[in-house]
Amino acid sequence: MPALPSVYQLFAEIWLQTDIPMLRDDVILLAAGTRRFPQHADVVLRMALLQTQRGQPQSAFQIIDYGSQRTIQPAVYHAYRRFYEELRRPIDATTTEDSSTPPE
Repeated sequence: MPALPSVYQLFAEIWLQTDIPMLRDDVILLAAGTRRFPQHADVVLRMALLQTQRGQPQSAFQIIDYGSQRTIQPAVYHAYRRFYEELRRPIDATTTEDSSTPPE
């Protein structure tokens, strides 16, 4: 596959619009895009969103952290942090609800 961020972005976009389960090789291919282009928010955020849709939020957090640590562009860094917080919000709400509910 050519080493262009737009190729990985398009591939991820296609996977976001299909109900067909991703194969391990597909995930590996997209992960290569995040490693090659951590400064490209479109590649990293789509991969994180895919992992979230696949029920892998911890993987999504790792992908966002990876991109955050490797970008030198403040706007991209802030986009990663905002997306991270958006992903955390439902998890944090569930954790708070669970801890505030007294055991029966």
